Amino acid sequence: MESLGIIEKIGLSKTALTAIQLGEFLNISPKTIFQWAKQGRIPVLRLGLSLRFDPKATAAWLRARSTGA
Repeated sequence: MESLGIIEKIGLSKTALTAIQLGEFLNISPKTIFQWAKQGRIPVLRLGLSLRFDPKATAAWLRARSTGA
């Protein structure tokens, strides 16, 4: 059975992701995730002072930027 890629794993998440969780998937710092969100570079859900990342929107965003390499 073929293992799922990172984008597929993110897209299959059942709940919105925190910056920490998304950073773990992408192997980057949560600080970078927060910076991208502030700059409008990544789709984000703002819930009061909290930021969450919709798994399906994030997976689509990643697919659009993937080189397929």
